[in-house]
Amino acid sequence: MTRGTTRTRPDRARGHDPERDSENGRENGRENGRENRPAARLLADDLLVLTLDPATGRPRGRFAAVNCGLAGALLAELALAGRLQLERSRVLGAQQAAHSDAELADIAGTIAAETRRRTLASWVHKVQGRKLRRRLLRRAVAAGILRAESRPGPFGVPVTRYAAADPAAAADRAEALRTAVRTGRVPDARTGVLLALLAATGLDARLLPDQARSRRRKAIAAAVRGDATGGEVAAEVGGAVRSTVQRIQIALAAAIGAGLVRPILGA
Repeated sequence: MTRGTTRTRPDRARGHDPERDSENGRENGRENGRENRPAARLLADDLLVLTLDPATGRPRGRFAAVNCGLAGALLAELALAGRLQLERSRVLGAQQAAHSDAELADIAGTIAAETRRRTLASWVHKVQGRKLRRRLLRRAVAAGILRAESRPGPFGVPVTRYAAADPAAAADRAEALRTAVRTGRVPDARTGVLLALLAATGLDARLLPDQARSRRRKAIAAAVRGDATGGEVAAEVGGAVRSTVQRIQIALAAAIGAGLVRPILGA
């Protein structure tokens, strides 16, 4: 599959990136002289909401898997917009142009500057990480998608938990995903990508706990394949995320076995 670039959409103000704001002196919400406005909702935002327990605000799933899923969501965002060129699970290039979101612009710029063709999985590995998840959480709070809450943690130390700013909308989105799996009909490309990412990160068990794993995965794969608009992107990104998660888990298991690191709950 080869995906070329599309016409550049009219430039909009770029999204808020709190960590870089503090590092680069952009606390006033400006970048390159342009004022930031609320960012458009990303696939990564939807995935973030789905990773949070609605009752406790605690993250669900393994951190490494969630981090890879978020990276995959951003890469899929570029691919669906025609700004990332894919061919047989390899990234051929990216359109280095003005983007409506700072995170997407940074990734596209990094890929465009790369002289060596990398696999999609290698880009997932390069983009993912704890810092990415933290930036996206803060971005989602600034955009009004999530709300941050301070709650008592171990030994009375307060911890920050996150919850959907609109719980009813989040519940409706989750139900739409369940319906897509049960009916085998994906209403749009973004839904297909989300389903592929949920399966790749193991979060599909939270979405459909009543179904056996093999049956659930087959149903998701069938629904994604049936999506004529974004099924190929969903399948490629999902496969790249899954292989990257496995790679990280193997490396972590080897490090734990060698006594180099201690096992961390949720890693």
